[in-house]
Amino acid sequence: EHAFVQQVLAKTPMEHRLLQEALQVIKQYHATSQLGTSEPAYLHPIAVAHTLLAYTQNVDTLLAALLHDTIDTTRLSWHYIALRFNPVVQRIVEGVTSVDTRLSSFKKIQLSRQEAILKLLEVKDERVLYVKLADRLHHTRTMETDLPPTQQESMAEETLQFYVPLATHLGLTPIAEELKEKCLKVINVHKL
Repeated sequence: EHAFVQQVLAKTPMEHRLLQEALQVIKQYHATSQLGTSEPAYLHPIAVAHTLLAYTQNVDTLLAALLHDTIDTTRLSWHYIALRFNPVVQRIVEGVTSVDTRLSSFKKIQLSRQEAILKLLEVKDERVLYVKLADRLHHTRTMETDLPPTQQESMAEETLQFYVPLATHLGLTPIAEELKEKCLKVINVHKL
């Protein structure tokens, strides 16, 4: 975490106070959850934002990467993100979520995998896609330790069919190549 903070402050115009506020929010809202590896869940959004740091220094994108799964996995609302950070960060987070954010209430309705992909296809702000690809990359890096074999294979197939071409289309060749490599490894292991 410390190394990430130092890199963000060195490479971007983000204010230290704003970065610390985002880190505090994810630590607070992910306090009771853990990754499959028993690490604190807030390390996932830090890894996603760290990946993005190689591709963008846009403050709103990096903040959205840090906050991206708070809507899906915690009680945090997108209204809170808009008020505490800004409406641009809120829109990027909304675009990444796997919940239907078009509702005018605070209720969250989980989208199916197909609906979530269709939602991504309608995105007009590429920053949403950058965050989603970095998120998928981190999940792909950890799927062998976090997911049972059937879910690994399903995630690998979906990633090869949708996320690899998306990363290629956006010119994120290193992400596309790593996604492809990790997914083919999982699929080849399961064929044996």
